[in-house]
Amino acid sequence: MSILPLIALLALSPSAAPVPGFGPQPVGLASSPAATPASPSGDEEARERFRRSLRGADRAERSAALRQLAASGDAAAAAPLLREYERCGAAWRAAQNEVRRLAMEAERKEHLLRQLEERLTRDDSLQSSVNGQREALMELRSELEKSEQRVEREGPWRGELREQAAVLLSGFSTAKARTARKAIWKDAREAPASEDRLGAVDLLGRVGGDGTAVELQELLDDAAGERARLAKRLPKLEVDVRKMEKRMQAEMVRLGGGQISRASQEQYERVRREAAGVRGALTDQTVFAEQCTDAAAEALSLESPERLDRAVASLLRAAKKAGAGARLRTFSILVRARLSALGETLVRLLGEEGDPAARARLVDELAATGNGEHATLLLGSFQGDDCPQVRSRAAAGLERLRSRAAIGPLIAALEVAEGRLRTDIREALVSLTGQKFHSAAEPWLRWWQAEGETFEVPERQVRGVVDAGAAVGEGLTFFGIRSESQAVLFILDVSGSMDFSMVPRGNPTDNPRQPFDRPKEGEISRLQAASDDLARAVRGLAQGAVFNIVLYGSDVWTWQDRIVTLDEDTRLDAVRFIESVEAAGGTNIYGALQLAFELAEVADDERWERPRIDTIFLLTDGRPSMGVTTDADEILAFVRERNAAAGIVIHTIGLSGAQDPYLLRSLAEENGGTYAAR
Repeated sequence: MSILPLIALLALSPSAAPVPGFGPQPVGLASSPAATPASPSGDEEARERFRRSLRGADRAERSAALRQLAASGDAAAAAPLLREYERCGAAWRAAQNEVRRLAMEAERKEHLLRQLEERLTRDDSLQSSVNGQREALMELRSELEKSEQRVEREGPWRGELREQAAVLLSGFSTAKARTARKAIWKDAREAPASEDRLGAVDLLGRVGGDGTAVELQELLDDAAGERARLAKRLPKLEVDVRKMEKRMQAEMVRLGGGQISRASQEQYERVRREAAGVRGALTDQTVFAEQCTDAAAEALSLESPERLDRAVASLLRAAKKAGAGARLRTFSILVRARLSALGETLVRLLGEEGDPAARARLVDELAATGNGEHATLLLGSFQGDDCPQVRSRAAAGLERLRSRAAIGPLIAALEVAEGRLRTDIREALVSLTGQKFHSAAEPWLRWWQAEGETFEVPERQVRGVVDAGAAVGEGLTFFGIRSESQAVLFILDVSGSMDFSMVPRGNPTDNPRQPFDRPKEGEISRLQAASDDLARAVRGLAQGAVFNIVLYGSDVWTWQDRIVTLDEDTRLDAVRFIESVEAAGGTNIYGALQLAFELAEVADDERWERPRIDTIFLLTDGRPSMGVTTDADEILAFVRERNAAAGIVIHTIGLSGAQDPYLLRSLAEENGGTYAAR
C-alpha cells in the first residue's frame, strides 16, 4: 500500500505536541514558520491551490502554494505534496542520467569528428560521412540542452519540496507523527514501485531524528539479504541463456551474414526473459542500497550531539553481523555523514580494520568527499597498508584530493613498487604534476629536487575520451593504454561488425539499414586492427605474468579454461589463437564481463578475496545486443557489485562510431581505467 492514502488518514488524528524525530531538530531540520491555524476550509483551499499551481507554469505561484500547504499543519496536505515529490524526484533522476549519457555521447561524437576531419585532408571520399557526423552532433547538443533544462527545472523544485515536506512533518502532533513515521517506513520497505521506495527512503534521511540512521542500516541489511536470495536464482538461469547463445553463435557462423532462424531467436528470448527479470531486480536492489546509504548518512548528520556516539556504536555493532555488502556500506555511511566528530573513529578503522575491502571502501569514500584534510589519512594508508589494492586506491585518492604532500612519497614508492601498483602511482604523479616521465623513479626524483620547493599542484583535469593509439615502446600497451600489470585479462569483441573497416565512411554508426563499411584497398578491418594490437600486447607481457583472453560475439568463450602463467610456449600459443579468430555474431558485453569475473575468481557478495587478475582490457566496436541484459545501466550496476571489493582496473577501447561512449567511459571511470576510442 502506498504512503499517500495512509498519510491522508492522519487528518483524523488529534492534535498534540511534536515528538522526537519529527519536531525541530538540534541540527539541520527546518522548523515550521509561525502561522495562524487554518480552518478546515482553509486547509482544503491550500491543497486545491497547490494542485492548480502544478498545472501552471508560474514557478513563483507554485512555490508560494507549496509554502502555504506546508505551513497549514494539515495531515491531508501530505498526500499531494509527497505525490509531487515522488514525481519530481523520478523526473530529476532520469534527467540527470540523460544529461550524463548525452554529454558523453556528444564528447565522443566531437572526438570522432576531429578524427574524420583530419583524415578528410587525405581522403575526400569521407566528406559525406563528415557532414553526417556534424548534423548528428548538432542534434545531440540540442537534446543535451533540453535535458539540462529539465535538470535545472526539476532540481531546485525537488529541493523546495524536500524542505517543505520536512516543515510539514515537523508540525504534526504526537499521534500524527507516529502514524506518519510508520507509513513512510512501510513505503520504504514494501511499496511496489521502486521510485516510491526511493522517495520514502530519501525523505527519511531528510527528516533525520535520533535512531533513523541505524534503522536505515537495518533496511540496508534486509536489502542485502533479498539480493542474496535473488542472486541464488540467477546462475541456473544464466546457464540456460549461455547454452542458447552458444547455439546462436554456431548458427550465425553456419548461415553467415549475422543471420539466425526465427525459431532460435524466439526460444532465446523466452530463456533470456526470466534471467533478465532477475538481473533487473538485482539492479533495483543496488540502486535502493545506494539510496539507503545516502539517506542514512544524512540522518546520521542530523543526530543530536548527545546521541551521536551511541548511534555510531550501534552502526559498527550491526556492521559486524551484516552481510558483506551492507557491512561495506556502513563504512560509506560514516564517511558520507561528513561529521568532524567522527575523525578519530575513521582513523581507528583505517588502522585496525582487518578486511582489505573495508579499508579500500574507506579510502574511496574519503577521497570522494573532496576534503583535502583527509589527504593525511590517505597518505597513511598508502605508506602503511600491506595490501597493494588498498595502496592503489589510496594513490588514486591522493590524486583526487590534489595532495602536494603526497608527491614525494609517491616518487619514493616508484623505486620499489611492482605491477599495477607501479602504474597507478605513475598515473597519480602525472595528474598531480603535469609531468609525463615513465615509471622509473630517477627522472621524477631529479625533477622534484629541482622544482619541488616552489611547485603548485595544477587543477584536476577530467580525462574523458583519449585517442586509441598504436603500441609504442616496450612492455604492455594496448591501443595506447600502458600498464605494468602482471595479471591481465583481455576481452575482445569478435561480433560480425568487427569485419568492417577501421575507417568510418558511409555508415559510421553501423546502421543495419545501410551498406556496411567494408575495408577498401589499403585499409584493414577492426578485427585485424584489434588482433594485431592484442598480439603486440601479449608479446609485451613480462615472463611469468598471468593472463587469459576472452572472446565474445553472441556467445562468450576463452583461449584457456583458466588464468595461465606466461612462458614462451603460452605466448606463442596465445598469438596463434589471436591470429585465427574470425568475426561473427552479436555483442554480448554482459556475458563477457561475467565470465571475466569468474576467471578472476571474484566473490559474488562483495567479500574480499584477492582476485587472480588485477587489470582488464575490454575492446568493442558496438553497443550491447546480446546477453542477459543489454541495458548499459544494468551492466554498470553488475560491475559495481562484482568489483566493489576486488578493485580490478577496467580499461575500455571503442572502435567505430557505433560504440556506446556512456557505457565504455563509465566502466573505465568507475573502475580506475582509461577509455580510448578510434
